[in-house]
Amino acid sequence: MKNRILKYVILKPHKHKFKLKKNQEIKNKKNMRKSILIITSITFIFLFISCSKTENNSLKQNKITSLKTYSLSENLKYISKYHNMAKENVPILKVRIGVERCHPGWGICSIEIFGTVIWNRVMPTVSTSDETVLLPIVEEENSSFVYILLNEDVSQYDPSELILVVDSDKIVYDSENKMIKILKGNYIYDSELGEFGGYKINIYNN
Repeated sequence: MKNRILKYVILKPHKHKFKLKKNQEIKNKKNMRKSILIITSITFIFLFISCSKTENNSLKQNKITSLKTYSLSENLKYISKYHNMAKENVPILKVRIGVERCHPGWGICSIEIFGTVIWNRVMPTVSTSDETVLLPIVEEENSSFVYILLNEDVSQYDPSELILVVDSDKIVYDSENKMIKILKGNYIYDSELGEFGGYKINIYNN
């Protein structure tokens, strides 16, 4: 009888330790689940905020559908201050720009050849709609480009709203069957151009 009691007394502490260990494991598992739940919740909130910001930025970029730009004569006058034209006959590009029905927001819809003008001659008045702008092609030794110069204050807009979008390559051929191309891309507004800023867009031709 004494042996049995002794055996019972000896085994009892071991059983107690086992319960403590088991309780600690359960507690650890609960803490781990709680941590995972907190991390998951934080991740979800972060993703939700990021998506909301992206949607807001998309809406911002679609705010502008039309901005006033320099006329052909004003554009040529600006070019004459900074560039020596390689040719007397300056090719003119007619660009449809910022039209909601052909492009969702501020961007270039299409281009075509308008004709040529004689450099340093008095420019006749050329009527265009709000949807089109006439751009002289500046041809230098190793590059060709056009300026789209804004003719109104745009300081109320965020720079991201002033990105000019070209959603696909715009290609046209001149009278000599030479290709003129504006590449697809997002063109950044440059506040240093002209009076109210604008865009310098490279022209690729061959």
